[in-house]
Amino acid sequence: MRIREACPEESDCLSEIAIQSKAYWGYDDWFLNSCKSDLTLTERYIKQNPTFVLESNNEIHGFYSILLVKHRLDHFFISPKSIGQGYGRKLWQHMVEICTMWNFSSLTIESDPHAEGFYYKMGANWIGETESTVFPSRNLPLLEVIFDHDHNFRNEEKMRELILQYAKLHEPIRGAIMNGSRVNPNVTPDRFQDYDIVYFVTDVEPFKQEKNVLPHFGEVMLIEKPEDKILPAPLADGRFTYLIQFMDGNRIDMQFVAVENIEEKLQDSLTEILLDKDQIFPDLPSPSERSYWIKPPTEKLYQDCCNSFIWGLGSHIPKTIWRKELPLLMTLIDGVLREPLIHMLKWKVGHDNGYRVSVGKAGKNLEQWVEPELWSRFIDTYPDSNYDRIWSSLFAFHDLFLDTALEVGRAHGYTFPIEEMDRAIKFLKNVRQTANKNP
Repeated sequence: MRIREACPEESDCLSEIAIQSKAYWGYDDWFLNSCKSDLTLTERYIKQNPTFVLESNNEIHGFYSILLVKHRLDHFFISPKSIGQGYGRKLWQHMVEICTMWNFSSLTIESDPHAEGFYYKMGANWIGETESTVFPSRNLPLLEVIFDHDHNFRNEEKMRELILQYAKLHEPIRGAIMNGSRVNPNVTPDRFQDYDIVYFVTDVEPFKQEKNVLPHFGEVMLIEKPEDKILPAPLADGRFTYLIQFMDGNRIDMQFVAVENIEEKLQDSLTEILLDKDQIFPDLPSPSERSYWIKPPTEKLYQDCCNSFIWGLGSHIPKTIWRKELPLLMTLIDGVLREPLIHMLKWKVGHDNGYRVSVGKAGKNLEQWVEPELWSRFIDTYPDSNYDRIWSSLFAFHDLFLDTALEVGRAHGYTFPIEEMDRAIKFLKNVRQTANKNP
């Protein structure tokens, strides 16, 4: 016995089971004919809604389906000849596991009155009545089952299963890949790693509707859709992106990309193929950080980095700190000082390691690649809002950038603009002397 996803071509078989199961309760032909439309599953329905069958010895004994958008159990039927053999309980247990994996808090059931007792035994509760879609004068029991998982964190195995299942259920999705830290062999796994997923689709448009995407993956805490925003400006390259933070702590960064753009997306060396319905992906090497290795600076890039730092230190920063324009000052420190400094430190790390390493986004892993003394100096560049400590951090910036840039310059045969730096730091010191006189 096994429970598996239904195949679209099984729609007639499942429809017949639904009608026979309904007839088991003694309904007459007129009633059954009236219900036939509601009891009929189409191939399209199975493709669009999670539908699972229980089979044994190549025979289907029952099935259930879920409407993701409404969090509703839409069908739950056991073949009459299989009733009483425990298949209903098995299907129910599977349904609970699936809904728990999706992190549903609850599921509603518009129950047939004859099946109401079974659902109560399985743990469902009566919450009211709902009008029949076939006979408006007939009210049906409205039940609810609560999944008391307290937003338990779903592990990677469950999340991967969820991501794959979504792709399999949707015909326009022809392939899926995962990028980022989850496939990086050099990253120590932790629960806060994002799932960076790209679905390659024949048509992006249907996936721009939240109702076609979000209900499948669980309860959402926060969502961002970059292509729907004005600020920052979207890339406007045809993709559609969901950044989703779930209630259980997981996060998926999900892109829907046209299949014709596959080659571009495969340039990332941190890529693992999850699904390929049409054999459209080439063979890929094992994921590695190669695409993210630090690249040596050209002389022009080195000089531009030095110029940006020196200009910031000698022009932007002095007037802003003298005026005590704190919000602008802190923004400038990060932009015109810290960014060039991190670039220079990355080149130092790259040179020291043959340019075959990565320090991560924005230098987040610098600490593990530099000497403790150098890291301590780098920490000294982070001030708080106290102006005396900000002044101290500016001189720490100068000293660290100067030492690092001279070392990188010597290593690559580039000349550091020492006279410009001397003029900038002299001016900054002069401004410091007059800062206390600022009214």
